[in-house]
Amino acid sequence: MVDLTTTEAADHLLGGVCTAGAERFDVVAKTGIPWIAAKLNASAGPVRLLLSEGGVSALDAPGQKFHDPAANAALFAAFEKHFAVSDTHRILRVPHHINDAGLVEVAERHVRELIRS
Repeated sequence: MVDLTTTEAADHLLGGVCTAGAERFDVVAKTGIPWIAAKLNASAGPVRLLLSEGGVSALDAPGQKFHDPAANAALFAAFEKHFAVSDTHRILRVPHHINDAGLVEVAERHVRELIRS
């Protein structure tokens, strides 16, 4: 499974209008823990968590209203604190915005790597 957007998870947690519900990510890991890193940690399969350093939504791209590098840094620090790195679970910082072709190329490379393994 490849999931390149977490907007719906944030909307669920923070009262937004595009919530995917409390079950978001449960297809990856059946657990009642209500936050992303914990659900990824519970996955029995391989995981690649890509942190898009250039921004995580169209609204926070450089020059946009919600561009806030400090907020993204705090989000990434929380992921790095709570995500359990192992032989099968890796976290990677990617120097691209989530909507950039560069991020897609990195994601594709990791998907292909996981399919071959």
